[in-house]
Amino acid sequence: MAITSHFIDESWKLQSRLVRFIYVPCPHTSAVICDALVDCLLDWNLDHKLSTLTLDNCSTNDALINDILRKLDKKVSEDAKKEIERIKEICADLVNEYSVKFKASGGVGGSFQSSESSFTNPGEVDSMSNYDKFVASESEHDTFKTELDSYLEEHMLPRNVNFEFDILSWWKNSLKYPILQLVARDVLAIPISIPGF
Repeated sequence: MAITSHFIDESWKLQSRLVRFIYVPCPHTSAVICDALVDCLLDWNLDHKLSTLTLDNCSTNDALINDILRKLDKKVSEDAKKEIERIKEICADLVNEYSVKFKASGGVGGSFQSSESSFTNPGEVDSMSNYDKFVASESEHDTFKTELDSYLEEHMLPRNVNFEFDILSWWKNSLKYPILQLVARDVLAIPISIPGF
């Protein structure tokens, strides 16, 4: 059995790495395959990074998915609400860390503010400069929200069966959340997959 990991690098390019070739002795039951796969995930510390699993259409794989879920669920905390809160705190800390790096590298924080428009010629009066000053003064009075807060409060995009949503393109072209864009580039991954036997 070959196990391949897929992830997105800093240049938003899809990368694939062969994690391991594993000899799986007969019989190729879901339990035997599950043990080999989960052991590999644990050896490489991938059990908590697994988002999806791609398999062929072998009937054994239907049972395999349930076996993997049961085996990995045993490692999950009984108190899910505490775990969710812990993850939210980790996300907030991660966004704060990226925000510091982003600002240190010359980027702008959560919102884009410019004293002059990049579309005007030097010396030309910007007809929207008074509006820019008004928006800047209004935003000073708003309560501070992080990009993560704003993103989580947004309404979800409705599902469209005629449109295939490309999450990588969405984040790559996201101007609204520049710090979360950096986080997404480093965190998003596509399925670990195994070919059939």
